[in-house]
Amino acid sequence: MPRSAAALCLALALSCAARPERLSAEPQPAAPESLAKCLKRKGMRLFGAHWCKPCHDQLALFGKDAPDVPYTDCQPEGTVGNIPECEKLDIQNYPTWRFPDDFRVVGTRSLKWLSESTDCPLR
Repeated sequence: MPRSAAALCLALALSCAARPERLSAEPQPAAPESLAKCLKRKGMRLFGAHWCKPCHDQLALFGKDAPDVPYTDCQPEGTVGNIPECEKLDIQNYPTWRFPDDFRVVGTRSLKWLSESTDCPLR
């Protein structure tokens, strides 16, 4: 190999070694999925009512991810009785977590409990 070609190869190799991020074709790993999004993806649902303090406490446990919680307000402000979806599912107590197989758990649950019960990761 001519001397100038060898020098060029060495210069390119050194240049590439100094800036590996420019050569990396590997995609950056995605941010871990939040517990709330995983619960939604797995078909979990939280049923509550606007006046229910334990329901608000449950949502508050999720912090900034609370808007992603699969939540249905069965008694929105200004309504009397349950909305049709909650009537059809016979949701009578709040908060109620409903699993995809229709198993239900009433009461506020820890994020650890929800994670362990659904194989959704806590991050």
